[in-house]
Amino acid sequence: MDVAAIVISILALLVAIGSAAYTRQAALAQARLTKIEEDRRDDELRQHAEADLRVSTEHRPGKPDPLLIVANKGQATATDLVVDLAPAAGETGRLPRTLGQFPSQLEPGEQASVTIHLTMGGLGSSLAVTVRWKDPRGPQSKDVSVSLF
Repeated sequence: MDVAAIVISILALLVAIGSAAYTRQAALAQARLTKIEEDRRDDELRQHAEADLRVSTEHRPGKPDPLLIVANKGQATATDLVVDLAPAAGETGRLPRTLGQFPSQLEPGEQASVTIHLTMGGLGSSLAVTVRWKDPRGPQSKDVSVSLF
């Protein structure tokens, strides 16, 4: 009887070890699958991410020249950033000079600004701004009109 109990105990121990090994393998396989799914989801989100560039002016107390601000409110980096200025539709006048230049890219949540030098005469009251950039969707552009005063 003692031999049978020992054999049954050894068999139970072998089954328990086999079960533990199988459970460990299953857990590792599930972890790999979860990682693959997370990576795929991140890739899909990156593909749908876009840069959302906003243009505005800020008039600072005690300073005659406003700031022209470009801010990235989107979820993707805007690269190859180009900002062009022109007189607003229906206005004639010279283009103002900007002091500084915009960076070539804006990360999500980042903004950049340049000073618009207004001390030259002959400027209109507003400015047409064209912003061009690239994000995961490809080349993008936005035309806005901003007030200089």
